[in-house]
Amino acid sequence: MSPRPELIRAFCSLALWRIASTPAGGDRAGALRCYRSMKNGCRYLEKVPNVIYPLVRFRCESLRLDALELLLEAKAGSNTWLQQEAKELRELRERDAVAEGQGFFAYVAGVLNVMDSATHTGIPPVTQLSYQPLCPRALRFFFPQFRWYCSADRTELMRMCDVPTFRSMRGMEVIEKPYMFSRQVAIGVVSIEKKFTILRARYRAMEVLAAVELHKRETGAYPVKIEPMPPDPFTGKPLQYRFGDCPVLESSRRAVPADAAGYHGYEMLYRKVPAVQVWSVGPNGIDEDGLGGYDEAARRQCDDIRAIMRIGK
Repeated sequence: MSPRPELIRAFCSLALWRIASTPAGGDRAGALRCYRSMKNGCRYLEKVPNVIYPLVRFRCESLRLDALELLLEAKAGSNTWLQQEAKELRELRERDAVAEGQGFFAYVAGVLNVMDSATHTGIPPVTQLSYQPLCPRALRFFFPQFRWYCSADRTELMRMCDVPTFRSMRGMEVIEKPYMFSRQVAIGVVSIEKKFTILRARYRAMEVLAAVELHKRETGAYPVKIEPMPPDPFTGKPLQYRFGDCPVLESSRRAVPADAAGYHGYEMLYRKVPAVQVWSVGPNGIDEDGLGGYDEAARRQCDDIRAIMRIGK
C-alpha cells in the first residue's frame, strides 16, 4: 500500500521538530536518521505522478532543507556525508525539469478528467439531497449557449496545456478571459510554477551553503567571497552571498492586538546574527537582504529565498 501524502508531510513536520529540539552535543546520530527518513519521503513523492503530490513534495522538501540547515549549524555528519549531500543537491537541481514535467502531466490529466466528469458525466449522487442534480450535459437541450461555452472553455484549456512545462503555460493571459474552468486552472498553474521556481532557488542556495561548510571544515575559515555563483532562477543574475552579520526575523513571543477579523499573532523582531547566508531575490525581484516574512520595521512582506547557517552556536 502506498503511503498517503498527508502522512509523509506530517512525518516531515515532526522530524524537523525532532531535529530542532536536539541540544548541542546531543543525539546527532538520531537527528541524522530522522533527516534520512525525511529524504526518503521526499524521493517517494518525486517519483509518483499525482495531482496533489507536487504540492506536498514542495512542502516536504522545504522542511527537509530547513532540517539540513539545522544539521549544518550543529556540525552534524562527517565530511563524506556532507560531500554526498552536496552531490545530491546538484543531482536534484538537474532532475528538477523531469520532476516538473511529471507534476505538469499529472496536473493537466487531473484537470481534464475533472472537467469531462463535470460537463459530461454529471455530479455524483448526494444522499443528503431529496433530488438528483441535473447533469450539465443535459442543459444543451435547454441552453445551447451553455454547451458552446463548455466546448470553448475546454478548447481554451487544451490550448493552454499544449506546452512542455508549467513555465510555458499562458497562466496570466488566460486568467483575464471569461472561462470558468480555464481560469481556475490558470490560477493554480501560476501558483505551482512559482513553487517550483522557489524550490529551484532553494536547491541552488543550499548547494552553495553545503560547499561553504565543507570549505570551512577543510581550511578552518569561511570564504569571504564566492565566484562564480549559480544563477538566480528569478532574475538570471548570480545568487547573493554573505559571511558576517545577517538579518533575521524572530518572534518576540509578545502577542499583537487582534485585527478586524479577530486574528492575532506574535510581533516579529528584526535583528542581526553572525551567520553565512546565500539568497535569491524571490518572486518580487527585490533584494530584501535575504528576509522572508513580514518585516514589522519596514511594514512590508518580504519574499527572498535563502539558505542560512548561524555560526558561533
